[in-house]
Amino acid sequence: PGETFYIIEKGRAGVYLDETAAPVTLLRPGDYFGEGALLKAGPRAASVKAEDNLDLLLVSKASFGQLSTHLDVLRQALEGSVQRNQSVTELLALARVHPKLNAMRVAEVMTRPVATLPIALTLGEALARAQAQGKGAYPVVDEDGNMAGICTRADFYKALLKLRPDCTPLTEVMTKPVITINGYESLTEAMLLFLREPIKRLVVVADEKPARPAGMLTPFD
Repeated sequence: PGETFYIIEKGRAGVYLDETAAPVTLLRPGDYFGEGALLKAGPRAASVKAEDNLDLLLVSKASFGQLSTHLDVLRQALEGSVQRNQSVTELLALARVHPKLNAMRVAEVMTRPVATLPIALTLGEALARAQAQGKGAYPVVDEDGNMAGICTRADFYKALLKLRPDCTPLTEVMTKPVITINGYESLTEAMLLFLREPIKRLVVVADEKPARPAGMLTPFD
């Protein structure tokens, strides 16, 4: 049963649904675990193992209950985390029943070509191009075509809400580092990434050119 909520301050921990297999995800500083058993008042659904030395902030069951009860934003975030963990378990079970998820490669279903934005653009110039092309996300590339970041609709919205001037360099608006997946990875691996990370699309890269975007992948694909 869960008695403690853990927040990682330093180090990494692996989350295991099967301790004889690889971890389904790695937790890093700023990540947390133990919320599911506390919110649902039940046994823990996964094992967590220190992958190297860990510094942890421990929150007691009583303190966790007070925080999650009175802070709606925190409770919603934690409930979302519990749902993602349940979805990971369900996806892995689904992949065992439907081997096509493991057999199909990301490169077979990704969207291409990729619309990119040059790193030298300003916010105003990037917005004009984005409006003309109508995509949801744009890898930001340097003169050699290598990715330096990514600019999504959410990044544009944040910049507009902050009333950033048109002359703002795109480098101050884009998100980095870019979460990528290799084209030879399976659909199961891609779906796991969507469940683990707060993203709506993945940049697909090729093994021989891991810094260059080869395609884009969304849950619609």
